[in-house]
Amino acid sequence: MAHSFETDAPFSVHFTHRLRITSGAFDAHNLTFARVIETASSARPVVLFFVDRGVAEAWPALGDEIAARAREHGWRMAPGGIQPVPGGEACKNDPRILEGILKSIHDAGVDRQSYVAVIGGGAVLDVVGYAAAIAHRGLRLVRFPTTTVSQGDSGVGVKNGVNAFGKKNYLGTFSSPWAVINDERFLETLS
Repeated sequence: MAHSFETDAPFSVHFTHRLRITSGAFDAHNLTFARVIETASSARPVVLFFVDRGVAEAWPALGDEIAARAREHGWRMAPGGIQPVPGGEACKNDPRILEGILKSIHDAGVDRQSYVAVIGGGAVLDVVGYAAAIAHRGLRLVRFPTTTVSQGDSGVGVKNGVNAFGKKNYLGTFSSPWAVINDERFLETLS
């Protein structure tokens, strides 16, 4: 005589979607980013930044501003500081870019009490978000969308992905970011 047991157990996962709208998130007087960085222990939180190359070119002082805020607010920049990522849809087509992001996360020792911060357009948010979602089964991700489309769509959404086998977003996850900071200052360099 065969025995079996079946059960259906509904469950839900609590998550807070933090959306902040500001201008000059890395200005000396702006505490928006500092307020979303939390730590589960007495250790200073570690933050690894990825920045769209186009944004880095448009804002050459950005790295210095981020480093200054890290010193002021007591969080540590991960080894490697700020990692550039090529922007545009092409970054989602090249598996070497995803692998490089994952290697940077690994090499920096980023763990589940650390943060990955990404500054860029929708494609860069997607590929870095995907890497953060699959490393350690999910890292805390803070998105800084830098285009009007990404501030209203991909930045505040929960999708992440890369293209594979000729299909858009073939590999991906749905993973809520720890926080989204829409900084209107980044829109100033757009046409």
